[in-house]
Amino acid sequence: MKPGPRLLSACRTRAQKWTSPVAFTLIELLVVIAIIAILAAMLLPALAQAKERGKRIGCLNNQHQLGLAVIMYVDDNEGTYPLVKYKPGWAARMAQDIITPKILVCPSEGVNQPLSAGQTGGSGRYTVADQATWPFDAAPHSYIMNGWNDWVQVETPNYNTSTNAGVVPETAITHPSETVVFGEKLWNYDDFYMDFRGMDDVLKVDQSRHGKLKSGDRSGGANYTFCDGSARFYRFGETFSPINLWAVLEAERDIAISVP
Repeated sequence: MKPGPRLLSACRTRAQKWTSPVAFTLIELLVVIAIIAILAAMLLPALAQAKERGKRIGCLNNQHQLGLAVIMYVDDNEGTYPLVKYKPGWAARMAQDIITPKILVCPSEGVNQPLSAGQTGGSGRYTVADQATWPFDAAPHSYIMNGWNDWVQVETPNYNTSTNAGVVPETAITHPSETVVFGEKLWNYDDFYMDFRGMDDVLKVDQSRHGKLKSGDRSGGANYTFCDGSARFYRFGETFSPINLWAVLEAERDIAISVP
């Protein structure tokens, strides 16, 4: 018995439904795009934060290497820290212990070339011409060394400025695990030393390079190297208050500094 015309037509229609390609409607496409956009908006900040955390860890590792380098320098130089002088500065004096100038730059900072006279914060201390003589000093650097200015001004006869500072012995640091030897500096200053008695120098310390919510605010923090070779992260203002961790003398450590 042959199937009738109606049965054949129904079978063809059903077969066409099974084999015909399925297409999305415009509304469905818009919904999918909206979902992808929402997921991207949720994931991108998390990815950016993870990337910044990686840079912060890289910076902390750099500072830990600087801490080990300064300990080796002290051991090789009769228990004294690098002189607070320029040409050569601390980077050039510690070159054989630092090994590579790459660790002088924080991964969170763009490449900052040595500033020449006339630029913001620039004094032309180290120029491109100095690269042959003091390659480590003339290289870009993100870190600034403690100028020990409280101890130097008390202990050094005929003290005038930090550039004629006397030798600072390791024994002068009574709290090595709580005394900063290196901090992070603002990129547009070529300073190598921080004199905390001068507020202009305090303002050159970049205390909010890592983890800030937006550019220019104080919600983040920075990495610091200590005299015992350790490196730690501190929030904005915590190395100046309630204890001034840049100071050496007990009386000075108790004087907190409020950053305007």
